[in-house]
Amino acid sequence: SEHLCWPVAAQNLTRGQKCGHRQLVHDRKCEVESREGWPIFVKGRYNQDAGTLTYVLVLKTEGRIYALDMGKDHRNPQGDVVGDKHKHSWSEEYRDKEAYVPDDLTAPVSDPVAVWTQFCDEARIRHN
Repeated sequence: SEHLCWPVAAQNLTRGQKCGHRQLVHDRKCEVESREGWPIFVKGRYNQDAGTLTYVLVLKTEGRIYALDMGKDHRNPQGDVVGDKHKHSWSEEYRDKEAYVPDDLTAPVSDPVAVWTQFCDEARIRHN
């Protein structure tokens, strides 16, 4: 199904306060309107200094159901390590603990707005 969200979350990740010459970590949360009425929100976290970026789709009744992480490795429950660009999806067996390397994400971690656009495209989130 398709969801609606406002693009404020990603845009605000690239703005924010500066402390001296260093960019602070940015966290943003955006409610998502679902046609089916699911209680969903999306969160974004960008740390420019560490080179990490995360976008998470959360179902309020279950927790994280879909996520994109960039800039840090992940170890799956089976022991295999996926790279520093990976996505998590929900399964009954592993919940959100299993990740895979996506082949559809081309934007770099340094461009959180472009990554946001690609994340939303795959998650079928459109903006008002």
